Amino acid sequence: MMKSLLRFCGLCVLLVGLPVWGQTTPPKISRIDIKHVGPADVNDDLIRANIRVKPGDPYLPAAVDDDVRSLYATGLFYNVRVTAERGPDDGLVLTYVVQGRPRLTAIKLEGNKKLRDSKIKKKITSKVGEPLDEAKLFTDSLAIQQLYQKSGYPGTTVTNVVNIDETAGRGT
Repeated sequence: MMKSLLRFCGLCVLLVGLPVWGQTTPPKISRIDIKHVGPADVNDDLIRANIRVKPGDPYLPAAVDDDVRSLYATGLFYNVRVTAERGPDDGLVLTYVVQGRPRLTAIKLEGNKKLRDSKIKKKITSKVGEPLDEAKLFTDSLAIQQLYQKSGYPGTTVTNVVNIDETAGRGT
């Protein structure tokens, strides 16, 4: 009876301990690199100040996702990606691939036959030389559409088309 009880307790300890032995620890981050697409308008130190993960930390995808959200929240970036590759020391090398917001170099109006360009441009809040903000351009197109509707042209549709030159960091 006693031997059976000991075997049962030993089996319970073995079964409870198995999940712990089967778990693996996440790989450590050995290095963090920053790569710019287009002109490097944002300083690497500013980027590093806005990311939470550091070399030596365990790789946690949720923490990297938080870093991407944090970089977007600065309003300085058009695109942010992170790649992870095995390093020579079996750690991970994270590369933050960032693209700064392109500068708006021109605002072109096409197809407007009923209203003058000068009247339409008064409704546009986007300015040449500022970072290109697609949400602001969308709002501008809605304001132009409302101007047409108030002027007696209810069937008018206005769309914005963004052309971005990634290598030069410019958009029209």
